[in-house]
Amino acid sequence: MKTGRRQLLKGIAALGLLRPSRARAGGVTGPFALRGVTPELDLAFEGVEAPVRLAGVYLPAGQGAVALLRETLAGGAFLADGGFVDRWGRRVALVEDARGASVQAALLGAGLALVDPTFGPVGPGWPAAERRARAGGGGLWRDPGRVLRPAADAWPLVGAFGIVRGVPVRAKARSVFTYVDFAADWRDGCSLRAETKAARAFLKAGLDLGALPGRSIEARGWAFRAGGPMIEVVVPGQIEVVA
Repeated sequence: MKTGRRQLLKGIAALGLLRPSRARAGGVTGPFALRGVTPELDLAFEGVEAPVRLAGVYLPAGQGAVALLRETLAGGAFLADGGFVDRWGRRVALVEDARGASVQAALLGAGLALVDPTFGPVGPGWPAAERRARAGGGGLWRDPGRVLRPAADAWPLVGAFGIVRGVPVRAKARSVFTYVDFAADWRDGCSLRAETKAARAFLKAGLDLGALPGRSIEARGWAFRAGGPMIEVVVPGQIEVVA
């Protein structure tokens, strides 16, 4: 994010995240002093009109994340627009500390967040930071079963964000959705669902959903009940072919 910060930050004032008087030439905004971090991990900054939510990550509430955010942002923050306002009126943003280091990457590296490509842009080093935390067993990864489940046992993830891992047995396209099933009877295992438009976007990005059966994959997102556990996939970053 350092080298492309000006491009990432361009246009943020036009979307109402910042008071225009605080925007610098070239679209660079900040530094902004941190006013506070809520228990839900929303950020409040001096000179920023709305609460800020970190883009590109799933960030469960916890004192560890609150402490890291307060420490990391004690010297101020630079903000880049994440592209949308969420349903609670929070501006979704990429956030750097005063040195230009990604705050999202710091949280991922500490095991306090998961990459969520459905919630705005994902920085180039973020997946690697998550992998390091996963390998080291830090943060959320001290009890990996809370966020990573075998596809055959994904029920604990229903209603939550998480990752499923397994080998699909079938992919089938219907009129509206393409389904990827991890079990012969889809009610016995997790399934993935992509709207036709999303399936075409996956294919354009080099990921053919129809070719996933027989491959070991990981898929991430919010799990919901649809006969069996199901995850809606809308962007290619939600699926990783492991083997």
